[in-house]
Amino acid sequence: MRLLDQQTFSSSLWGNEKPVVPQRGVHLDLKGLAPTFKRLMQLLDVFKQMRFNVLLVEWEDMFPWTFDKRIAHDQAYTPQQVRAFKERCIELQMQFIPLIPTLGHMEFVLKHSGYEALREIPDRVDCLNPLADGAQALIHNMIDDQLNLLGDLSYMHLGGDEAWGWAKHPDTQAYVQMLGSASLYCKHYQPFFDLLAQRNCRPMLWHDMMSQWSVPDLRQIGQQADIVIWGYRGKPYEQLHHHKPHVLRAFADADVRIWGGGCFKGADGPSCDLPLTQARMDNHEGWVQATLDYGLEGVITTGWSRYAHSRCQVEPLDACLLELAMTALCFYQGQPTDESAGWQLLEDCGQAQVCKTLREHLIKLAKARDTFWERSRQMVEHLAAGQIQPALNDPGFVAFLMDHLNPWAQQVTTLTDRLPAILKPLVIGSQAHAYARTWDRSVQNQLQMLEQQIKVQFA
Repeated sequence: MRLLDQQTFSSSLWGNEKPVVPQRGVHLDLKGLAPTFKRLMQLLDVFKQMRFNVLLVEWEDMFPWTFDKRIAHDQAYTPQQVRAFKERCIELQMQFIPLIPTLGHMEFVLKHSGYEALREIPDRVDCLNPLADGAQALIHNMIDDQLNLLGDLSYMHLGGDEAWGWAKHPDTQAYVQMLGSASLYCKHYQPFFDLLAQRNCRPMLWHDMMSQWSVPDLRQIGQQADIVIWGYRGKPYEQLHHHKPHVLRAFADADVRIWGGGCFKGADGPSCDLPLTQARMDNHEGWVQATLDYGLEGVITTGWSRYAHSRCQVEPLDACLLELAMTALCFYQGQPTDESAGWQLLEDCGQAQVCKTLREHLIKLAKARDTFWERSRQMVEHLAAGQIQPALNDPGFVAFLMDHLNPWAQQVTTLTDRLPAILKPLVIGSQAHAYARTWDRSVQNQLQMLEQQIKVQFA
């Protein structure tokens, strides 16, 4: 089956038909450039106006953890704010789903002293060793902290993805060699399934660690948890990412309750200023097709803030509201949409100017950064050529290149200086400043290295 024909819908923005994707989720990733609390509450109304009815919230260090207060950011939301946020979701009739990393992406916890023994690889803080003494207690504490504050929940997402250190520890390696990867994964998660079952809360997990499992293993875990199959590049039939047809079919054949996971931002490079709009739309059109083909429970569009806790910030959320609006229309109507419809929806939501202002600034910043790094590469390669062939060491040409490099570095600095003021009403101030300064500092560091190399090479 393919996307529904455009003629199926009326000419109004939404049309009068039932939504094609029944549960339309948006993911809020708070590990970096976290919204101010005022903006956080405003975003709920924006999401509702876009007709999303599911909200997946990845608090990470912005949650007011109590079992170990070191984990919380010094500007984390307060317990009162978190409760008010959840209550507003209920008022707006949005399904509220918190997400807790419980295997991979554990950097925000495992980086702290006292957790060294829980790491799968001693000098890496990303992956939990599921067999380590204290690993189960840690996850129980994290789940309890959120349940105690948030109260009754229908779902809780336990992550479970991208465990890059999986079975690298001697203990886990031996276990997997003897009983298999699926056995260790289920052993790790069964106590948490039981804990949530006592609260009538259904677990959810990302699918990627299960992509090679047998149908019986998938059926076993699917009896206790919903699985979110994610893939951010292309459409399932294009075989570009994790959401390949044979993967979707395997989970469907195992009678697993499947959700789709697309992406409206944070999938086009680890230091992008803005998403690749058409790539995001192609991806979501594919997930609409998958909903029709495989009977998905729903689709969640993710909006990653960082690729991992210790990585650079990617696109700011408010600059990507256009892609989110276009995604909302695609999920609801079941057909491709264009930027004009996305901007119209943002106008209706009162968000067009916010998005446009930030977007225009980031487009200028991206041009300046890209040009600087392109010309910096030319300088690096020219200096390397001079090291290999000294006859090419032409100080006049090097000076010429620097004269063309410095103005772009200055433009990056100027645009960086202006960025925090644009972000001030939208995100926590210290995080906005750190984000902006990253681009200027990297350019200045490169200039210093080039100047030092030139000084040595032409001494």
